[in-house]
Amino acid sequence: MLELLVLVTWLIFGAYSFWFFFQAKALEPLTLDELVILWKLHKQEARCNTPISQLEPIILAGSQKNEFVGFRCPCGYKYLSKRPITQKVRPHA
Repeated sequence: MLELLVLVTWLIFGAYSFWFFFQAKALEPLTLDELVILWKLHKQEARCNTPISQLEPIILAGSQKNEFVGFRCPCGYKYLSKRPITQKVRPHA
C-alpha cells in the first residue's frame, strides 16, 4: 500500500512539474511600439478597419505603472502578451 502511495505522489509531482515548466504563463508588459506593431499585424491579417484610437488597452491589474499587457479591438479580437513562467524576464529600455 505504501508503494502505491509513493508512486501516486511521484506521478502527481511529475505532472505538476510538467505543467509548471511548459504550460504556466505570466503576463508580459508591452511597449507602445510593440502595441502598434501587433495592431498593424491584426489589421492586415483580419482586414479590420478599426483605427488605433478605438483600441481598448488591457492594463495589468495591480500595476503601479499602468503597464499594457494587451489590447481589445471592437471587432472582437483580443491579444494578451504571455510568456512562460520559467523564461527570463527581458529588460525594458
